[in-house]
Amino acid sequence: MRFHRHLFSHTGNVLVANAVKKYGLNEFVFLVLEIVPQEEESNNTQNSIALLNREDHYIQTLCPEYNIAPLASNSSGWNHTEETKEKMQENYSDERRQRVAEINKGKTLSDETKALLQEAALNRKPMSIETRLKCIVNVRPVTITELNGSNPQFFPTIVSAAQAIGCSVKTIQRALRSNGVIKQKYLITDTADA
Repeated sequence: MRFHRHLFSHTGNVLVANAVKKYGLNEFVFLVLEIVPQEEESNNTQNSIALLNREDHYIQTLCPEYNIAPLASNSSGWNHTEETKEKMQENYSDERRQRVAEINKGKTLSDETKALLQEAALNRKPMSIETRLKCIVNVRPVTITELNGSNPQFFPTIVSAAQAIGCSVKTIQRALRSNGVIKQKYLITDTADA
């Protein structure tokens, strides 16, 4: 996959692609230096870290001329050329964004596709609370107190606050938009604004 990206689709290392274009493919060798075993007991993140550590080792040991970043795990220290920045801006213009947005607009799915999507959704394992919290894009810290102002409790998210007092997230969101009172027992305030 990397070989194809670097040399043919030009979505990989542009330095390699330009050098091959200039000197010819027969002047280069593309080979695997080491196979990093993937531990079955480990998760994908642990396996990826092991692979990146080995890649970093070879970058630091061999100092390859065509490597664009000093570390495999980090692209800091690499700056795009002005030409590349201009191409990136052209590719992500408002016109292109609009075209991408229009791709599926107005299309309807067949009953067969809908059934397959429904079956996949029904067979999906429920998300753990930990995963749900990680999926929250807009983390909003809140404080819940008794109506008299006593016993303040701080929560990093609306979800964790809702679980603590046994209500839904929507109840808390509605209370934050209105007077902040929940169940005639609690007062909720947005800690982010404090």
